[in-house]
Amino acid sequence: MTAARETPILLPNGNKLQKLLSAKGNAHMTKAEYLTQVRTLSRRIDYHNERLRRLRDQADAVTSRWGEHTVSSGKDAPYVHILESIEAAREELEAEERLLVSLRRQVEDTVNTLPEDKLRFVLLYRYIEERKIEDIAELMYTSLSSVKRWIASALELLVLPEDPISIFAKS
Repeated sequence: MTAARETPILLPNGNKLQKLLSAKGNAHMTKAEYLTQVRTLSRRIDYHNERLRRLRDQADAVTSRWGEHTVSSGKDAPYVHILESIEAAREELEAEERLLVSLRRQVEDTVNTLPEDKLRFVLLYRYIEERKIEDIAELMYTSLSSVKRWIASALELLVLPEDPISIFAKS
């Protein structure tokens, strides 16, 4: 049995984002969980974008007060800490965006191995485009029960990659 390999994405500030590789290491991950990672990572990226926006607003607030008050300088200045936080948040966001691109590519390649177009489309609509089952039924001119059946069949036939990307770091 092969042990899971961890390939960390190292950020300049020393933080790590883990990309766990190895089918053996991810044996606990179901096919639906594997596909759902795209949605989960997209939401994490939205959170990081919002955090970065708030930090930039903080930086703007600090700089707008400079004209009225004496501002401390040096390593302990509030503005320096905010700039360091912005840089760390930006680096983390960029790393997660790179991971999302790789994950989307791997998920799409995996889904494209399915034998029928309808099976590929229902999984891509559901997990990549994050559409509701009702919307998929409307797009594919079919019933809800057909879409649910196709999703179940597609998941049953889907074969996870040998080295599936996992966005969840080991504890």
